[in-house]
Formats: sequence, structure tokens, C-alpha cells
Amino acid sequence: MLNMYRFEQRIQDYVAAQEIVGLALAVVKGTDVIYARGFGTTSVEDGGLAVTPRTLFCIGSISKSLTSTLVMRLVEQGKLDLDTPVVDYLPGFAFSDPQLGRRVTLRQVLSHTTGLPPAGKDFGPRDPDALKRFVWEEIARYGFVADPGAVHLYSNTVLVLAGYLAEVVTGRYYEHLMRELVFEPLRMERATFDRTVAMTYPLALAHERTESGTLRTRHRFTDNVGGNPAGFGIASTLDLANFAVMHLNQGRFEDRPFLAPESLALMHAPQVNLYVPGSDAGYGLGFFVGTYKGVRRVSHGGMLESYWCNLSLFPEAGVGVIVQCNCGDEAKLMSLADDLYDQLLRPSGAPTQPPPVVADRSRWPLHVGTYLSVRSGLATVDVVDDQLVLARHGTVAPLTTAAGGHYSMGGMPVAFLPHGTAPTEYLIVCGEPYRRTTVAPSFTPDPTTWERYAGLYEEFPDDPYPIRIRVAGGQLLLHWWGDEVACTPMSDTRFVSERGLIDFEVPPDGGAPVLIVRQGSRLRRAPALT
Repeated sequence: MLNMYRFEQRIQDYVAAQEIVGLALAVVKGTDVIYARGFGTTSVEDGGLAVTPRTLFCIGSISKSLTSTLVMRLVEQGKLDLDTPVVDYLPGFAFSDPQLGRRVTLRQVLSHTTGLPPAGKDFGPRDPDALKRFVWEEIARYGFVADPGAVHLYSNTVLVLAGYLAEVVTGRYYEHLMRELVFEPLRMERATFDRTVAMTYPLALAHERTESGTLRTRHRFTDNVGGNPAGFGIASTLDLANFAVMHLNQGRFEDRPFLAPESLALMHAPQVNLYVPGSDAGYGLGFFVGTYKGVRRVSHGGMLESYWCNLSLFPEAGVGVIVQCNCGDEAKLMSLADDLYDQLLRPSGAPTQPPPVVADRSRWPLHVGTYLSVRSGLATVDVVDDQLVLARHGTVAPLTTAAGGHYSMGGMPVAFLPHGTAPTEYLIVCGEPYRRTTVAPSFTPDPTTWERYAGLYEEFPDDPYPIRIRVAGGQLLLHWWGDEVACTPMSDTRFVSERGLIDFEVPPDGGAPVLIVRQGSRLRRAPALT
């Protein structure tokens, strides 16, 4: 029996201190929802309602778990196959590198191992054909940053391929398929991707803090039909509780089969190693897979604007926990979730310490070199004073040995792949893949040519998160999401910083350049006001 009194008081204290605006949670045990309650309000402004377990929240990337479940239903119907090349379903479609693109499968899409880059945007077209256009006009141009199947590279935009393939093989829009094949059978009665439907129910709204520190409601609601399969679902805590019940009960819901046990086992099994210990050790099909204090955990989180949501399943214990919040301190939310897991699972003591590992110095020369992450910039590995050293984001630190032939830097797990006799191709730092790269030794930067890149770049008109490029002191500076960072030139058109890789595409006619971010999103320079 749960003893929730002190736990609830703690949440109420956070709400009173405005460290949490609104929160709903549910606990599933076996086939039953044994606890569900809401706290706080949907908005700090006029019209705010008390949050209940039926209040709708944006669920962010938990949408990926929903999409993967839809795909597995279509796989069971024989309409999709996990290992058929994606291009076989799309006559006339080609990736930027057709040879690599021929190797991309639906299994890789659902496990984020396509080798295509991360991207994503909170706002986009609303019409029902937006998903199709996004795949054909944008994903088709993405550059490969890794070989398909080589490493895990979490990508919001590439995941939408799964939703689009569902449309192609059924002739139905993704949102209609989700309603028919997932939401209705699981009695997820309020779950939707349609903002106009969501606003007819009590809906928790996103918030932000003003310069004075007070909270205010955000009055622009994220909306992008082209990204729905990856991150724009809306659901109540009780909706997600029903979803959890099915995943915890061998694919059955209300004593009726929904998915075969074999399909659930495949989704919950690691398809790729993230080389991160704990709850995010691997990724299955639409779920992170790992452990929590020794207990197997299958989970996914969702973050969008100020929304924070988490769905955690503990199959052996038959327990599921759903936590949704429209605005709150992430550390406190994670601590609340952990405390609830401890009360439900009562995991046995501290994990055992792994035995000491002796470094294989013979492999160090294979690791030495420079590596590039399109999301996090450059990292350099070298041997200094008989130590393997990693330089990243201005920090230089020795690597200590860890289990499995891997390493650690200040508590961050580090791995080198593959394990052959050739120079290492991929460096994995805290789950983030870097690929070996070189800068042409003959390249000499010419800052006088960079002024042509200066300006404000938008993915679409009135983009709330534009990128500003300026040149000062012989440096090209990038301002994005409130930070300005200096970029290191790798060629006349390619630059890298701790915010990742950017490329400038200059039209032959000398027109305005296009900014390509992390080999994915393309931003056009906004015209200057006159």
C-alpha cells in the first residue's frame, strides 16, 4: 500500500513556492491504476483550473513511443516490415547519399540509428499533408553524419519517417491512424494531436519566467503537423496510464489482445547500446531501456517548452509511473519520480562496485585524433604523460578506465567504436556520438569573407528561435537560444562551436546564403528592415 501523505505534502509545498505550476501523476500496478491525482493549476493567470489526472498536457517525445506502437500494429498486420529499406516504400524518394540511404530501415528509424542528424522545430505547417512534404522536401536533403546502424543518434525529425510510412501503406493520415489503432482501442479518450480538439478540454499551459522572476503563461502554443509523430502528442495522465497497462501486460488491454507479446518484447529490448549506465543504457523501438537501482526499466521522457513528462515501466514488478508537469524545476521533478520508484519497488541496497580494469594501452594510438559531433562540436583525444586525455568544450581531462574496455571522464561515460584494428571511427561521450574528422592542413581562414554570412536566419517567417550571425574581432559569432559563441572555421563555408556544426550554402548567383544547422535544418537569411 502506498503511503502518499508526505509525498503529496512535498508536491503541495513546491506548488505553493511556484517551483511547480501544475502536476499530475498516476501509478499502475498490473492491470489497475492504483493511484492518480493532480496538483496545482493549468495556468497562473486568469482562467487557470485545478489540475486533475484527466487534464491534458503536451507529452513531447513520449509521442515516439506512441508512434512505435502504431508501427508495430502495422507490422503485425503485414503492412510494414522493420528491416525493409525505407526507400522501398517510397518510389522516387532518395536520401542525400543514395548508397547510404539504401541501407536505412524502419528498425533504424525507431531506434535512432539511421545516421541522419538531429533537428526539429516547435512551429510549422498545420495542414494534413505537412508530414509528407517534410519528408520529401527536408529529410531528403539531410546529410548523413554516421553510417546507418553504427551508432545511436537521437533525432526528432528522422523519427517522423515512421509516421509517414504508416500513411503511405494505409492511405490514411497519421493522426487518423493513431486515433483508430491506438487511442480508441486503449480508451485514451482525450489523447490527440489536434490543438483545436485539445483546447476544448482542461489543458495545462506552458509557462516562462519574466526578468523579475515571476511566472507567466506562454500565449503561443507549439504546433507542427510535420513533427507530430516525434513530439507533438497531447494526452492526459490517465490516457498514458492505459497505454502503460497494455505495455505491462503482454500487449493485452481490458483482457483483449492489442499487440503480440513478441512485439512488446522487441520494443522493450535494446536495439543499440548508448554506452551510458543506468536507465538510459540502450534504446529499443520507441523506448529507452536500462535499469533503476538494479530493476529493469523501460521508459521515455518528453520535454516541450516548459512541459516535463515521463513514462516509466518496470515490467518484472508490473509497475508503471506517469508524471506530467506543465512547468517545474527539473531536478525536483526527477527527485520526486525517484522517491516514488523507491517506494513502489523497494530496490535492494547500493549497486556493487565493478572490479578495477587495467587500461589496454596498445589501443590508445587508434583513439588519438579529432572528432566532430554535429550537435556538440569538436573533441580531441591524445596521449599526454602516459595518460589518455580528452579535450572538449575547453576542458582537458584524463580518461580513467571502466568496465567493458570503456572509459570515464569526470563521471561521464566515454567509449570508442568500433573495436577493430583500424583507427577509431566514433567517440561516444555521455551517449553523444562524435565522428573522426580532419581539417585540411592547407586551409587558411580568411575572416574578411565572412561578412557575407552576417544576418538573422529563420527556418520560417516569424521563427521564435532564429540564429544571428555576426563577425567581430576576426571571429564568426553565433547567437542562438540566448547564448553567443565563437565558431572555429573548418573551411570557407563550414564552422563548428560548442553548439554544433553549421554550414553556409551560397547560391551561384551570389544571393543570400542558406544556413544549414547540424546538417539538417535549413534557415534562410531574413531580409533587413529598411
